Amino acid sequence: MPHQVCNCDDVAFLVNRRGKFNNDGLIDGNIGANDPFGLIRFGKNTFMEDGTSVRATTVKIGDGSSVWDAFATQLGLGNGATVRNQTGPVTLPLVDPFCALEPIACSDDDLVVQPGDPVTPLAPGVYGKLRIRNDGVLRLEPDGEYTFCDVKMGRASVLSGPTRATIAIERRIKIGAGSFVGTDDDTLLTLDVAGSKVRISQGAVVEAAITVPDGKFKIQRDGTLIGCFCADLSTTDKHVTLTCQASPGGAFID
Repeated sequence: MPHQVCNCDDVAFLVNRRGKFNNDGLIDGNIGANDPFGLIRFGKNTFMEDGTSVRATTVKIGDGSSVWDAFATQLGLGNGATVRNQTGPVTLPLVDPFCALEPIACSDDDLVVQPGDPVTPLAPGVYGKLRIRNDGVLRLEPDGEYTFCDVKMGRASVLSGPTRATIAIERRIKIGAGSFVGTDDDTLLTLDVAGSKVRISQGAVVEAAITVPDGKFKIQRDGTLIGCFCADLSTTDKHVTLTCQASPGGAFID
């Protein structure tokens, strides 16, 4: 199965149809909407770093927000909004074909991690539902491949490994407030989600390349994503940080 990895020269934060980036966000990476009727909307006082771009048929930049480059057929600027470098037409699609996943099939072998459980790396394999309770910790094997039906993490929980690993999820993943998903080094986890949603709750930090081609990527207030995502739809709450962290291999690798 091809897995998405992050190439910061491409569109790091890619939606098919619509992406909304709410107030006071900080974005270091290119944003785009792939569909010919796609929309990217920024709230108030959101800032995109120098050298980045937003690309979509329709781009709406809210009051006081600032982007570096904007390429669109229809570009709307709120009060005090700025494009600091250049504007121009957009060429679509940005990615052809749009990101996709092969079918993901889980088992009925459910796994529950309680706070205080021994922190022993989980063997790669196919599992059922994964539940990591508040303050629970689950460690992964280096380069391990894991499949779950769905994943639900409580508050201040941890899902991590010493280095990159791949997690395939049949339905959805919810990452609890203040939780961490990532690695001990500079590599990224791969999250392949065939279902309806990836939800990163308030104050959580995620280091991953995320693919949810038929669902929604959602990150709540003060959440942080280091990596990239590809989703049908996306929405962020206030004070969110999105940072592209490059990994080798281009947009997709085998």
